[in-house]
Amino acid sequence: MITTAIPYLEKITSSGHEGETAKKIILTTAEYLSVTYGRTALANMVAKIAEDSSQNIPSDFLVRTQEATYSEISGTKKSTTQWFAVIFTTSVNNLDLSKKIAQTKSDKVKSAGIIETVKIYKTKISNHFAIVLGDATDKQTAKSLVDKVRLLGIAQDAFVQQNREWTLVQN
Repeated sequence: MITTAIPYLEKITSSGHEGETAKKIILTTAEYLSVTYGRTALANMVAKIAEDSSQNIPSDFLVRTQEATYSEISGTKKSTTQWFAVIFTTSVNNLDLSKKIAQTKSDKVKSAGIIETVKIYKTKISNHFAIVLGDATDKQTAKSLVDKVRLLGIAQDAFVQQNREWTLVQN
């Protein structure tokens, strides 16, 4: 499985369709390997490429790849019931910026008539702030929220992410 994904690693820094396809393949493979076999090597390779690369790899892709896996050493188990609709991610080094972005997104969500609230969580594995819409929920509900904010233009790069021991920072 990992040998199938390896050729796409060099393409994750590409833009356009080729880069997006490579990111989808790598993310899907990383999650599959983690869930099925408890293997995190592919996510570690992505992190190493990002660290060594002079090209910019989108932070949301890095967060999603890191969060799609878990550490065998720490024994963290994947939750099967809690998913988030992530509408933005920021560095854990800047809570003030995260709060400002969350407020802006919250205003847009309210003006669009969406009843779910915007919250900030600190991710454990990737150590980022995730700005989410609504509470932790089942995957389909989170996906519906993501589809809604994308359709309304509130968060074009929103995504669904499984809860990996995230901590609520701001309600």
